[in-house]
Amino acid sequence: MNCRLNKYILDKFKSIKDTLRIKDVFREIHKDKANFTCYNISGSRTRIDRFYADNEFINKIREIKHIPYKKSDHKIVQINIQYKRQKWGRGFWKMNNSLLENENYTVLISNIIKQWKEDKLKYDPLKGWDLLKKQIKETTINFSRVQAKISKSKLNKLYDSLLVEEAKPSQNCSIINTIKDEIIAIETKEKIGTLIRSRECFYKEDIKNIEIFKIAEEKRGTKKEIKSLFDKNNKATCDKNSIIQIILDFYSELYTSDGFNDQEVDEYLGKIELNELKDEDWSALNQFISKEECLNNIKDFENNKSPGIDGLGKEFYLKFWNIIGDEVVEIVNNIYLKGELTETMKMGIITLNYKNKGDKKDLKQWRPISLLCFDYKLITKTLAKRLSKVINKLVDIVTARNHVPVHTPNIYEKLLYAQEPVEVLKKKPARLFTVFIFIFLTQRVVMLIVDKEYVFLYINIVVVIEIHSNIGFVTNVITFRDVYCNFIHIYDIVILWNVT
Repeated sequence: MNCRLNKYILDKFKSIKDTLRIKDVFREIHKDKANFTCYNISGSRTRIDRFYADNEFINKIREIKHIPYKKSDHKIVQINIQYKRQKWGRGFWKMNNSLLENENYTVLISNIIKQWKEDKLKYDPLKGWDLLKKQIKETTINFSRVQAKISKSKLNKLYDSLLVEEAKPSQNCSIINTIKDEIIAIETKEKIGTLIRSRECFYKEDIKNIEIFKIAEEKRGTKKEIKSLFDKNNKATCDKNSIIQIILDFYSELYTSDGFNDQEVDEYLGKIELNELKDEDWSALNQFISKEECLNNIKDFENNKSPGIDGLGKEFYLKFWNIIGDEVVEIVNNIYLKGELTETMKMGIITLNYKNKGDKKDLKQWRPISLLCFDYKLITKTLAKRLSKVINKLVDIVTARNHVPVHTPNIYEKLLYAQEPVEVLKKKPARLFTVFIFIFLTQRVVMLIVDKEYVFLYINIVVVIEIHSNIGFVTNVITFRDVYCNFIHIYDIVILWNVT
């Protein structure tokens, strides 16, 4: 009877732990260490004194230890918690899209663009475009700082004026109400910023409950913090410089190709029978990008997505399209002709998001997300949409093992599942993640899905395999292929250590 009761209690307790997502603190800190907190006269010993907490709290614990206490058969459980937050810096800049509604700002940026258009012949087209984006970024940052100071100063003066008016023997209600309305307008604008940054669903009425969203905003920032990491020896460190070095070493190794056997790759690719595009298909695929096509592709992007290192997103390009549209089309077509990207298009910011599982000290439990400049993503979307119209003529879509044809309208699903080439290159079965590679071979395309963990090894294939062999590339085919290869040869990687 007792056994059944004990099993019921244990199962119930396990259910509670799973529901609350709490874990045994000592066991999480000391994975393989045996320790006891209670010693009986009979000689039995147990770890009966336990603390349970969620992952977020556990990651704040620096140390947990058991200290003997002479007046009891139980040990003292001492937990040291780290409250001090690591100072990482300000992070990368993202434009506040609410500025696009500020008339003074739009006039300022419009004048900068107009002046740049007059002077652009002085610069190389690719370098000139980056100079314009840099000037826009610096101007926007300075404008935002000035506006914030003006707003803060105005708010302080309004509060002072309100105190003066309310202290008068004969109060003027009209003036007082006007001052209050101005205060509410400024504070509401600040609160809306908090609502947006919290990334929570909200309604205008939620402004009254702004404290909830402030907590959500802070929690979101805390969740992205890295306070401690395991090094190669599986030893945890809280030192800022050590954490940075661990991240650099980890991703430097991940981004470095281990090499592969050219002969094995050539032999495998030689066995693949692929269709070839007709001349009219190539003609449609390799046309210059028009202004209308560019604008339609911009509108296809989702709103409020994180931009790249230039900080400019979809909303900026749409706002100033009437004066910058021709320049965007011109730079894209210059890239097409030169087969080379601008420097900012070659840069990516890598931010790390916790996967909500596993130990936060294990860097593998953080998902890297590459933030790329919007103008680069515009090029890739244009190419993807064009390629989607002819992809069925290029590749027979098959499943990984059964080689059964698959028909789907989505280009990202129209992939040749490359189980065999992955096994050839890495001698490990692929897990078929949604990372794919374009390999242009004459007028044919191979699309591979590769193991996410080793994607950087396989990306090198695009640069190496058959690229320099004399297989009859059409000149205009090489250009955009080189654009992809050029980006793949990223030599400017900015790793963002989850600053808040």
